[in-house]
Amino acid sequence: MISCGRSPVLMDVHVYRVEEWERELEETEEMLPKWHSTLPSAQTESVCLPSIPFDNMWPDDELRLPLFAKKSFVGGVDFNKPLDDEKNSKMEDGPVRKWWFAEGSLDSMKA
Repeated sequence: MISCGRSPVLMDVHVYRVEEWERELEETEEMLPKWHSTLPSAQTESVCLPSIPFDNMWPDDELRLPLFAKKSFVGGVDFNKPLDDEKNSKMEDGPVRKWWFAEGSLDSMKA
């Protein structure tokens, strides 16, 4: 779940890992797919792929992407309102206020 400040909007986000793909990747309004190395940036000099550009991504991506690369997990992130508080600003433009993650699938968290 992702929330922003006192906004009543909660985003329930699901992320999927694809290990095989047969078609060409296509650009969408929100994303231009690119290949990146999962190695730490200090080790990417010997690899042909650039490191993951966390500075161009949502602030919480650097927290959850390492978990995503290893196994299933669940979690939540709360953003503060963007500092500029413009009318058209997005929640992900604000700083991360708090977050939590736990290893395991959503099914394993149900009582």
